[in-house]
Amino acid sequence: MLEIGAGSLYVAEKLVEGAGIAEYIVIDPSVKDSTNNSKIQIYREYFNNSSSVDNKVDIVISLNCLEHIQEPLGFLLHIHNLIKTSNGKAVLVFPDIKRQFHNGDFNSILHEHLNYFTEDTATLLMNNCGLEVLVCKTGFDTLRFLVGLRKTEMLDLQLDVKYTDDIFAKASKQFNQNLKRIRHYLFECLSLNKSVAFYGANNGLNNILALVNLPHTSNLWVFDNDEAKTAKYLPACQNSIRHSTDAYCASMSEIFIATNTFFEEAETFLKSYHGFDASNIHCVFPFDKD
Repeated sequence: MLEIGAGSLYVAEKLVEGAGIAEYIVIDPSVKDSTNNSKIQIYREYFNNSSSVDNKVDIVISLNCLEHIQEPLGFLLHIHNLIKTSNGKAVLVFPDIKRQFHNGDFNSILHEHLNYFTEDTATLLMNNCGLEVLVCKTGFDTLRFLVGLRKTEMLDLQLDVKYTDDIFAKASKQFNQNLKRIRHYLFECLSLNKSVAFYGANNGLNNILALVNLPHTSNLWVFDNDEAKTAKYLPACQNSIRHSTDAYCASMSEIFIATNTFFEEAETFLKSYHGFDASNIHCVFPFDKD
């Protein structure tokens, strides 16, 4: 088994322990940890045609890596060449931007992401690399592909340019609309000396706060349930991030949830833990406050 981009080796160690993998190869130039497991072989390098791995493998795993690759076609072609012809498989997981772009969700825009996929565009790319999509699961803004080597002739698939143009045109319109409405509402609240809170110290909120060009203010707060973020700062916010269980959260005039994927979970927490009324809880992406 080969894993590309293994990070902390969490998946590698779990699979070797639980699935009885005889040999597990990791390629990642920035693996965070080392391991004492003799079945895990680590190459601290990039995955490309000059990589140290040249033997065929049964399974390739790549989790949240493809969106960072400068040349995704070459990346997938190399995976194709390493998969054993007899029932070899690859598991590929990466973001699905369809819903986020539709909602103008700024969490989808990340400087580290060089590629943005929908199920249709990813399927076309797989086909062009000689890979056959066996299973594709969607959910939580994520695409999960199980692919194998194409045993038939490559499908003559063509992507309608209008399809991608429409996606980006609609996304641009929604992004700009969200930004305009958020800027207007925040300036209105701050002019009335209201305390406004955001729940979710994430990339999307950071993008929003940087783009609205707010004046320095002490009336804007951010709460998050990740303890690692507590007392840290978002670049565009004067106040440090507070934990979501901080009692000060309940004193906010209104609170905006900056994660659409987990909106219902966050809303339930704010109602039950802090006693917020539904009328004071709003969604940022898309922005639901006129």
